[in-house]
Amino acid sequence: MSTPTREALRWSPPQAWLRGALCVHRHESPDEWRRAGIDWRGRRSPYYGGLQFLASTWRAAGGKGLPSDWPAHEQLYRAWVVWKGDGGSWRQWGTARSCNLT
Repeated sequence: MSTPTREALRWSPPQAWLRGALCVHRHESPDEWRRAGIDWRGRRSPYYGGLQFLASTWRAAGGKGLPSDWPAHEQLYRAWVVWKGDGGSWRQWGTARSCNLT
């Protein structure tokens, strides 16, 4: 597992945002943050990590390697980058509606 980046370590998420992200995690990933290319039924999937990033979305948010190779704090930070870049939208995560997020 990689060590979190300095920017992720300096980042402190707003509590309301973090609650939303953890809800998305509960709906996106059936196990811990190391989910790598496998869906709920054990089939191959293009999604990685506890928030089920596409590798391309992860890289666009400044991530290196795969999300599943990084600790939860780094994955949350990169989700924050995506969320901010989308104008505060959770549209990148299909399960956001299950968490009443817009």
